[in-house]
Amino acid sequence: MKKFYNWWSFLVMGVIALIYGMFAVMSSDELLRAVGLYMGLLVVVIGVVYVWVALYRRKKKQPYLNLLIEGCAVIAVGVFISVFSQQILKFFVFLIGIWLAMIGMFMIFASVKNRTINNHGFFLISSIVCLIVGVVLVVNPFETVQFITRLSGIVSVVFGVVMIIFSFSFREAVRKAADYVEAEVVESNPE
Repeated sequence: MKKFYNWWSFLVMGVIALIYGMFAVMSSDELLRAVGLYMGLLVVVIGVVYVWVALYRRKKKQPYLNLLIEGCAVIAVGVFISVFSQQILKFFVFLIGIWLAMIGMFMIFASVKNRTINNHGFFLISSIVCLIVGVVLVVNPFETVQFITRLSGIVSVVFGVVMIIFSFSFREAVRKAADYVEAEVVESNPE
């Protein structure tokens, strides 16, 4: 009964988190570019699959033109995302900033108009925080993303180290439990 279950899965998670975290902390620019390139390539692959299915349907004498056009458009979008990933990221962060700022303003307006809201103080503070984060994202989108990437890297490094330590502790605990159960089974079944 020497099964140690999936202690190694915690180890693998920890190592992956550690690698990501170190990469995110040391080179957040490259990580953001790599993620943009990966997302673009993923969209290109989806477009290629669409085109392949369209050509297969054409061979089977089934309707295919819409799927073929859609596949070509998806490939074009994927290439665009891969080439202009930083600009697209800035644009989306800018949109998220506008959205957060608007939500913050509406929440502040609602909080001022209706003081009978439960936890009024918390609601007002969260409204102000939402507005401030939105403005920061609008004013400085790429640097904010880099900061968030670095912060996620630090959290991932800590998580990775904790998971690696936990994996070995878990392996040892399972090993001791298996030995204990095996000893109990032997004692209860004397042959």
